[in-house]
Amino acid sequence: MGREEPSPCEQLRGGLEAATPGRPPRAVVSSHPLGAGEMMMIEGGPLRSVHAPRSETGGGHAVLLQLEGGCVIEQPAGVCELTPGSMVILDDSKRTVRTVTGA
Repeated sequence: MGREEPSPCEQLRGGLEAATPGRPPRAVVSSHPLGAGEMMMIEGGPLRSVHAPRSETGGGHAVLLQLEGGCVIEQPAGVCELTPGSMVILDDSKRTVRTVTGA
């Protein structure tokens, strides 16, 4: 029997935990169904986190909406800075680095 992949929310929690080995990430991740997708909210967390590709075949996307503070998102195709109210669509098949820039 094949091993079931963790949900995107579980993968996100795992990435936050891996970003701060030996210390709690001080992040709260909540997940809510949203049609065929899932809405995740992140409060707090490490100043820098690296998220491995969720799918090698592509097809998956993530939409990030920055509500407060700021962060820089890096993927192989480019870098963008998010400020309150800004949004970015990410390719889940690419490695993503998130760096917090504002409280």
